[in-house]
Amino acid sequence: MVTITPANDRREYVPGDEIRGEVAWQLHERPETLNVHLAFVTAGRGSTDGAIVATHTIADPGISGDEAFSFRAPVGPYSFSGTLISLTWAIEAEAQGADATAREEIIIAPAGEPLQLHPVDDA
Repeated sequence: MVTITPANDRREYVPGDEIRGEVAWQLHERPETLNVHLAFVTAGRGSTDGAIVATHTIADPGISGDEAFSFRAPVGPYSFSGTLISLTWAIEAEAQGADATAREEIIIAPAGEPLQLHPVDDA
């Protein structure tokens, strides 16, 4: 099992904020590495897109443990929700070679909440 705990249970950030937290793991087998990623993904109608923008690697994690991580919230893209597509940020952890993952969704936007996109009139 792998868990991600954001510092102070915080999940809303503005660009430039420090995103801090802790990853903990208790596994049945020793992983090769444990990677914590800051990533985004789009979802909705049409094709999806996504990217890992930062990674914290634990090179020799052992079968159990915990470690702090931190990332800088990028200037974009912003978290948003629209009629046809949405963009979601997340902190993801992956224990390679032990088949264990975790994911915590977060928000990165100027007001600390997702932008709401509204349909545009054709007029």
